Amino acid sequence: MLAFESPSVRAVPAAEAPVNELLDLWVRVNDAGGAVGFLPAAPRREVAQALESHLGEVRAGRALLVVMREPAGALLGFGFWLAPRARGLEHLAELMRLMVEPSAQGRNLGRLLLAGMVGVVRRELPGIRLLRLDYRSGLGLGVFYEAAGWSEIGRLAQGISLGGDEFRDDVLMARRVDGAPLTPDGAR
Repeated sequence: MLAFESPSVRAVPAAEAPVNELLDLWVRVNDAGGAVGFLPAAPRREVAQALESHLGEVRAGRALLVVMREPAGALLGFGFWLAPRARGLEHLAELMRLMVEPSAQGRNLGRLLLAGMVGVVRRELPGIRLLRLDYRSGLGLGVFYEAAGWSEIGRLAQGISLGGDEFRDDVLMARRVDGAPLTPDGAR
């Protein structure tokens, strides 16, 4: 009998964060051209500083680190949920730095991680109703997120500079945690 074990996705406290594994994966994703805050060949120390900043938010209780591991234990991906600090936005969480192992592309791991991250919100953040993210255009990410129930809600043309005269749009997307359609002014 053939059995399939899927990767596990779970929130991890900052004290248990596999810092070196996270950093190694982030650098590999950058170098593969992933849109996770840096351009390819970004200095490792800069990525380490960004990772430490996110982990500081986790330690402070303002963010969740979510990791995906294969059944044998290898890190396959991770991302963060960040809680906005502004009053009136307590029902919203922002997806940050979603990434999967570049050598495992084509195995639907991004979809599994994204779905698992929404599941973490449902289980562990009961006050959260809305999710949002932004991404750099030009990599086909809009189609990926739309297939997972996200809707484009804004776009700043040429909002992200890649250096020189190269720019990409900064695209904002959102979805409800329960999967229902987004409705203006809370209409039902």
